Amino acid sequence: MKLREIEISNYRSIENLKVNIDDFIVLIGENNSGKSSVLKGVELFYSESLKGFNSENFHFKDTSKAIEIILTFDRLTDEEKEQKYIKHWIFNDQVKIKRVIAIDLDTQKLKSSFYGWQAKPLYEHFDISRFDDFKANLTQIVAEYNLPDYFKTPQNKVTQASYKEGLRQHIEAGLVELGEPGWIANPGGLSENFSSLLPQFYLVPAVKDAQDDSKITQTSGLGKLINDLTNRIVTANPKFAQVKTQIDGLKKFLNRAADGTDVDRLEEIKDLEKNLSDIISESMPESKVEIEIVTPELIDLFKETKITIDDSIPTSIDNKGHGLQRALIFSYIRAYAKLLNEIKVGEETKKRNFILAIEEPELFLHPNGQRKMMSVLRDIAKNDQVLMCSHSSFFVDMFQYPKIAIVKRDGKGPTYSVQYTGDIFEDEDQKKSFRYLSFFDISTSELFFARKVILVEGDTEKQIIPYWASKLSSVDKRYDFSANNICVTACGGKTNFSVFMKVLNNLKIPYIVIHDIDPIDFPEDKANKTDKEQHSLRMFKENIKIEALLSTDFGKIIKVNPELEPLIGVSNSQVEKHGKVRAAYFKYDGINTDNYPEKVLALMKLLIDWTPEQNSYELTV
Repeated sequence: MKLREIEISNYRSIENLKVNIDDFIVLIGENNSGKSSVLKGVELFYSESLKGFNSENFHFKDTSKAIEIILTFDRLTDEEKEQKYIKHWIFNDQVKIKRVIAIDLDTQKLKSSFYGWQAKPLYEHFDISRFDDFKANLTQIVAEYNLPDYFKTPQNKVTQASYKEGLRQHIEAGLVELGEPGWIANPGGLSENFSSLLPQFYLVPAVKDAQDDSKITQTSGLGKLINDLTNRIVTANPKFAQVKTQIDGLKKFLNRAADGTDVDRLEEIKDLEKNLSDIISESMPESKVEIEIVTPELIDLFKETKITIDDSIPTSIDNKGHGLQRALIFSYIRAYAKLLNEIKVGEETKKRNFILAIEEPELFLHPNGQRKMMSVLRDIAKNDQVLMCSHSSFFVDMFQYPKIAIVKRDGKGPTYSVQYTGDIFEDEDQKKSFRYLSFFDISTSELFFARKVILVEGDTEKQIIPYWASKLSSVDKRYDFSANNICVTACGGKTNFSVFMKVLNNLKIPYIVIHDIDPIDFPEDKANKTDKEQHSLRMFKENIKIEALLSTDFGKIIKVNPELEPLIGVSNSQVEKHGKVRAAYFKYDGINTDNYPEKVLALMKLLIDWTPEQNSYELTV
C-alpha cells in the first residue's frame, strides 16, 4: 500500500490544497509559501497525540471550521486486501481516510475523529456509523429482517456486541447491499490494528526542529527510522524465528493460551492462582483470581534504541549540535537505502511501506553532497516513497515534472499547489530534446522556483540580460532579478522554445519569450532553395509555432526584429578577441546606465513593466 493523494483543508496557511503523490515527489516554492505545512499536515494525520495543538494551527486561526486531512492510499497487495481490519474500507481499489480536528465551540475542547470513504449500506440497520440511532431496537431488527443466527449470542440473545460481530460477518459474506459512497465514521477508530497496515510515516524536519527530532524516541522521525531499520535487520535473521519461538514458549509457560487452555503453564502459578481463589471465595463466593504475567512483545524491543557519537567527547546525539544531528539523520537514511536492498525483510515488517518526508535535504550539504543525497533518496523511492520540500535545483529533475508540485501563496492569501501529472509532449523528438536539455544543464531546473521566467535563445542573452538588470537595479529595485525571483533560461536555440513553453504553460509559471524574428529575404514558395535558405525558412516558421503556443494567461513574447545581436552592439573584432559573452561584459562594464542604448533600455523595461493587455511586442533594432 502506498500514498496516492494528500488533501488538506483549513490548516495553517492552507485553505484547500490537493497534491498527487508518486514514489518520489518534490514540493518547491518560495519561503513562507506553505511547503512545510503540507508535510506537517501528513504528520498530523498520523499523530497519536495532539499535545501542544492549539488555535494557531487553524487556517487564519478560524476555529469555526474544522481541519480536515484526507490521505488516499492505493497499490494494495493481495495480502493487504485480505486483512480483516482494512478490507472493508477498500473502495475502487483505494483506501481513503479523513481525519477531522475541531474545537467544540461550547466547551472549547479539542476533538478528533476519523472517517473512511466507503459505499454506504442501503439500509440504515447495516450502517455501523449510525449504530446509535438503532441500537435500542436490535432484537426487533434481527427478527423483522430474519437475520442469521450469528447476530445472536450462544444464548440466543441479541446484544450490541453480538450484533456488531454479526454485521461484520454479514459484510464479509457480501450480503450487505451498498449504495453511493460517502464518509463513514471511525474506520476501526484508526485503531492500532488498522493503522499498523498503513505505510509508516517519518518526517525529518528542517534545522529549526532538528534538535527535537534527532532525539531517539518512539515518536521522533529519527527514532522511528532507527527502530524500523534495526527491526528489519534483526527480523530478517533466521535466528529471530528461534527467539520468537522461545518467547512464545515463555508466554505459554506463564499464562493461559488465548483459548483458555493452560496445559503448558507452570504448575506453581496454577497452584498460586487456585489458592488465592479459594481464599477470596470464602468472603466473595462468586469471585475467583486469574493471574496473567505480562510478557513483552518481541517487536517492542525495537522501540527504544540509543546512539552515542564520539567526536572527541562521547555523548548522546541529543547533546550534539544541529549540524552533527542532521548529518546522523542523513547517514541513517543512506544506510537505510543500502540495507533495504540487501536484507530480506522479516515476516512482521514486509507488509508495510514507509513514507520518508524531508524538509530541505540540502541543509549542511555541499553541492556534491547534495548530488549523493539525491541519489540515495531515489534509491529509497524504488521500494518506498520520498516526499520532500527543497530550495535546491539539485533535487529537481526538470524532465521529471510530474514529480514536482509547486506550492504558492499570493501575498497573504491561502496556500495552493500546481502540478501537471499528464504527458506534456506528444512529439517524441520534443521529449528527447527536453530530456537532453534537462540532463546536461542542471540550471534549467531553476525555472521551477521562479516567480517569472525569461526564455532566451542562447548563452549570450542568458548572461547579458541579468548583467544589465544588475546595473539597472541600483536605481530601480524592480530590476533586481534575485530579489524578485526572476530566472533567465537559455533554451539552446529557437526550435526549443516550444518545449519550455509547454512546461511553463501547464505548470502556470509566468514567462516572457525573447526571440529573433529572423526575417527571410526570399519568397516562401521559392523553388530550389539552397540549404541556407531552407534553414532560414525553418527559423522563420518557428515564429508561428511560438505564437501559437503562447498562453495569454501566463506568457508574453518580445520579438526582436531582425535579431538581438545588433542590439547588444558588440563589434566582430571584440567577439573574435573575447567571445560574445565577455565582449558584451567589457562593453557595458564601462558605460553608465544613463548611456545605455535606447533599445536596450526599452527591452529591459518590457521585462518588468508590461501592461496586462499586451501579450506580444515587436522591438525593432
